[in-house]
Amino acid sequence: MFFVSHTSTPSARPNARIMVVLIAGPEPSTLAPEDLAPWRQLIPSAIWALIGLTQVNRTTILDNIAALMKRRAANPRRLILLGCGETGRRAFELVAQGTIDCAGIVAIDIPCHPLSFAIVPTPTAIRLVVHHHGSGRAGDGLVEQLQRADIDVRVIGLGAVANKSATIASAAEAFVLELAAMVGRHSGHGA
Repeated sequence: MFFVSHTSTPSARPNARIMVVLIAGPEPSTLAPEDLAPWRQLIPSAIWALIGLTQVNRTTILDNIAALMKRRAANPRRLILLGCGETGRRAFELVAQGTIDCAGIVAIDIPCHPLSFAIVPTPTAIRLVVHHHGSGRAGDGLVEQLQRADIDVRVIGLGAVANKSATIASAAEAFVLELAAMVGRHSGHGA
């Protein structure tokens, strides 16, 4: 079972150039819908949406994104996905498999173990906000896989003590703004 709720800024237009979608699962998240309020002000031309899932699996993620895109008549190359934790990891995996077509994904505080499948080359920009665990750098195995596949990937590694939601949201905000600017440039219009 799932539910979908939609939010947008008063200035967002149905034909906005960018759609930013937070995919939230039932697990506690380091990024809450209210954390997006400042971002909405920075990208007022975007349509903002929340997909809230009570069950997180391949089918529910794909079905909800497809339904939202159809309802909004949105272009997948103008879609930016956000996801945290296990839910963010599942969405990220679908992008890495080439199952979800989007301009970019910001995966925040996701498990960083290497992928168990071959990464499909994709024009999707992948941005990771991850924690350092142990002596290695954050997400080393996963990042190396993405780089070997020639994926446009950037990582912000947070120290083990950086557990505050504000720190994580600030790091993710930088990537969302970057992706919004990238989508605006590629569409031939400013974001």
